[in-house]
Amino acid sequence: MGENQIIQEFKENSQKEYESEFQLDKFAIIKKVTTTDGTFTKIGIRPQLDKDIFDPNASCYRGVIGLERSITLGEKKYFVENLIRFTKAEEIATESFNEELLKQFVSGLNSKEIILLLPLDLKTKLLMERKLNYDYSLNCFVYSFGKNKIKVFSFLPEEIGNSIIAYDKNKVSVTYKSFGENKLNISIERKMLKYDVILEVLLKQEFLSRDIRRIVVV
Repeated sequence: MGENQIIQEFKENSQKEYESEFQLDKFAIIKKVTTTDGTFTKIGIRPQLDKDIFDPNASCYRGVIGLERSITLGEKKYFVENLIRFTKAEEIATESFNEELLKQFVSGLNSKEIILLLPLDLKTKLLMERKLNYDYSLNCFVYSFGKNKIKVFSFLPEEIGNSIIAYDKNKVSVTYKSFGENKLNISIERKMLKYDVILEVLLKQEFLSRDIRRIVVV
């Protein structure tokens, strides 16, 4: 196996790993375009990799664990930060937050695709209180509200803070610049004893409705 073939294999494996880690399709409608404008945001990483990774005579593992995941985590952070910027929030005291308030919060969102985003500690609390169930057909936790099953996802404090967000998934979209069939662009260039590797996506988040609700538990 020659160097060019190894590089091509690295790119293919990176694309597969990125797609397996991809999360935004849980939270929004995903679109692709072939051209972009100045409203798109770049999320990427640019590591320098040791030459042994692409050396045909080397026996080392030909990959770098976590590169693709760093992109998908960046996408997730970008997504929730945009939701927070787009919405105004009412502050709710911690001791007053209960299931009745949660029901009021999601009521009126007339959709079969309601998404509820929570801080991780609050999701854990609801799990301990048995308010959430795992739905294997939907592959996520759900909060049952009337006839609706609301999909529930958690975010780390550094991503979502103390915000609780509810919205119709069909009213939020993320558009990607396509690179062939892929959302992830990969370029590899040899520089002396290292390889300069770029993994990046270009994306834009859009809101089709202002009915995106957010409260902050303080």
